[in-house]
Amino acid sequence: MGVINFLGLTLSSFFLSAQVGGALKIIALISMVLNVWAIDREYGGSLTAKVKQFFQKRFKGRGNPHGPSGQD
Repeated sequence: MGVINFLGLTLSSFFLSAQVGGALKIIALISMVLNVWAIDREYGGSLTAKVKQFFQKRFKGRGNPHGPSGQD
């Protein structure tokens, strides 16, 4: 599975650096992000945990001020 994701990353980087239309570059960027996410899920998940932790710190205090009370 990692080989397929690496191939996807390679192709995405080719389309990002080649002279193609803007829509194709956006699709390549989305594909690259999804391939990195899939590799992270397959081999550990530390990147996903760091991103979640960053957003939890960044947006702390927004939302329900009482927290997840009653969800024991």
